[in-house]
Amino acid sequence: EFTHEEPPVELLREYAEIHPCTPTSMGDPGFMKLYGVDYPLYTGAMAKGIASADLVIALGKRKILGSLGAGGLPLHLVNQALDKIQAALPNGPYAVNLIHSPFDESLEKGNVDLFLKRGVTIAEASAFMTLTIHVVRYRVAGLSMRNGKIHKKNKIIAKCSRTELAEMFMRPAPDKFLKKLLAIHF
Repeated sequence: EFTHEEPPVELLREYAEIHPCTPTSMGDPGFMKLYGVDYPLYTGAMAKGIASADLVIALGKRKILGSLGAGGLPLHLVNQALDKIQAALPNGPYAVNLIHSPFDESLEKGNVDLFLKRGVTIAEASAFMTLTIHVVRYRVAGLSMRNGKIHKKNKIIAKCSRTELAEMFMRPAPDKFLKKLLAIHF
C-alpha cells in the first residue's frame, strides 16, 4: 500500500522561498570590488566615440563601469574626452577602449602613451588577434611591489570572440616583449 506523507512545512518554506534577483546580485562580487563599482557589469566601448564621455560619466556616477569608445578617434579627441571624464569622475570608475591597429602601430602606441600619461587604470582591449607589445607595456607599467605582494594598477578587460584569444590574454606576457621593454627602460 502506498502512503503519501506531507513534508514538514519548514522544508516547503525553504524550497519555496524565492530570493529577489537584483542587478547587484546577478554577478560576481569580486568584479565589483576589483573595479570599484556597485553592479557586476560594464558597458563596452562603441568605436568613434559612440560610447561617449557623457555616457561614461553618467554610468560612473551610478557606480557602473563604462568604457569610452576611443577606437577610431584621433588622439586629441581621446585626450579631450579624458579631460571631461576625469574632471567628473576623478576616482572612477571608467575604462577607455584600446583597439588593435594592425595597419598603423602608432595608433596603439599613441593611445597607450596617452593612457599612461593620463593615469587611465582600466583599458578595454578589443579586436586583438594577437598580443602586441603595446598591450603588454600598458599592463606591466602598472606593476609594483607592496608589502611583498605584486600590485597591478593597470587592468585590461579583453573583448574576445574566440577562446584562443581569451587564453592569449590570460597567459603571462611573452618573454620577448618583457625583455624588449626592460631593455628600453633600463
